[in-house]
Amino acid sequence: MKKQFIFTAAILLSVGTVIAQPPIHWEKAFYGTSTSYSAAYIDVIQTSDGGFLAVGNGKGTGGDLPNGGYLDKGDVLITKMNASGATQWTKYWGGAQEDFVSSVLQTPDGGYILTGRTKSTIGGTNNGGYDGFVLKIDATGTIEWNKLYGGSLDDQINAICRNPDGSFVFVGKSKSPEIDGAHGNEDLWVGKISETGTLLWSKAKGYSGYDEGTSIAIASDGSYIVAGTTTSTSATNHHGGSDIWLLKISTSGAISWQTCIGGSGSESFGKAIIANDGSIIVTGSSTSNNGDVSGQHGDADVLLAKTDNMGNVLFAKLFGGSDGDIGMGIALAEDGGYFIGARTKSSDGDITNLIGSYDAWVIKTSSAGLMKWQKTYGGAGIDLINNFSITNDGGLILAGQQTNKDGWILKLKGNTTNINDISNELKVSVYPNPTSQILNVLMDWSQAKKGNLQILDINGRVLHNQSLEVSNNLDLQLDISNLIPGSYYLKISTEKGQKSNMFQVLR
Repeated sequence: MKKQFIFTAAILLSVGTVIAQPPIHWEKAFYGTSTSYSAAYIDVIQTSDGGFLAVGNGKGTGGDLPNGGYLDKGDVLITKMNASGATQWTKYWGGAQEDFVSSVLQTPDGGYILTGRTKSTIGGTNNGGYDGFVLKIDATGTIEWNKLYGGSLDDQINAICRNPDGSFVFVGKSKSPEIDGAHGNEDLWVGKISETGTLLWSKAKGYSGYDEGTSIAIASDGSYIVAGTTTSTSATNHHGGSDIWLLKISTSGAISWQTCIGGSGSESFGKAIIANDGSIIVTGSSTSNNGDVSGQHGDADVLLAKTDNMGNVLFAKLFGGSDGDIGMGIALAEDGGYFIGARTKSSDGDITNLIGSYDAWVIKTSSAGLMKWQKTYGGAGIDLINNFSITNDGGLILAGQQTNKDGWILKLKGNTTNINDISNELKVSVYPNPTSQILNVLMDWSQAKKGNLQILDINGRVLHNQSLEVSNNLDLQLDISNLIPGSYYLKISTEKGQKSNMFQVLR
């Protein structure tokens, strides 16, 4: 018996496995030789060839920085590395005014999409103040297109996701009165563009206060989960001060539901991912000790919250010490727990070894939000993490800045054995391997009748999640034609255990 499932990359979840308190695999500071140089990496991803692409903001030339393309007020810095961290190429992008990057993702053609804000006139007419930009480059860093979006005042794009049809939806913030739905202050801004950057719709969401979107993820029904910050007292369940604002946005840009997470203090910089069961996991920072949160350590703490698929808070936990601690990124671990990438300048509370004045801090929790381990990374000075990703060996790759001057990429070791066979009883084979269009999956389920099938990319993100009820020797056919060429895992889980098979997509 054969059954075919059409694969769509509708769920983008950060998933991975790392060993406890992972040691450093390699790290590199990127510096320039010109006067008053500076570099800071804002985001980093593992690429389909097993290397890494880091994006950030830079000034100056020489050393590890590009020797050309730099304009004095600061440009977007793009650095491609191999699996060992050696630079393959590095480039600046920008114009005569300030240009700042916020995020990067890889596209199915092997290229990349970058987002941010710019005051330059590049790729179109600047509409006034900062405009949000989306930049498309190919695998070698060559510009394919770049577009500016916004109105007469300041606008910026903070994050973007790709729809299965090739279009994109971005989120950020806008002050411009021309944006549909503008409220006259600073609004959360969400927009949809085509595969080539044509603006399809653009909407402002908010109330009388400050409202911003800082992350976006695609839900299983094709809608979007947006996390950010709001000071608007009219937002649902607003607690006071600034709260983390969580929204579900429909495919047409309408709010399906929205809620706030926090207390009477200040919560900010919300970032969210979606778990396999549809629940939402959020990180950020909090100074509250009431409302949704308790256990405050002093100053700001790292916040970890979980809601159901309607935004109802299931738990909210705080991690930190008596000084400032901020959650910068969140990922779902393969065991159902969570990784948090954070900044800390505390030397007490949950932090056991502050190395410098500010350290990168990695936290691993259980699915219930209980801390399983934590570790600081850095040197004697200031070491800041801005974001992180899971790597194909189950490790982590962190992007940030050292000593307020050097770009910093830190690779933590992983444990590849954790993604392989857990049960020798479960027999699974995939063919053809490599493949380009269809992947056949043959399973001998002589005892098990129910299970779950997932496809994970090399970053550990779940791209397909399917519950199965099968008879013996069910042969599945998966359409993987829209996967980027590269290596992937097919993971089967049953009551007999689980097994992962690696396969390659070639074109």
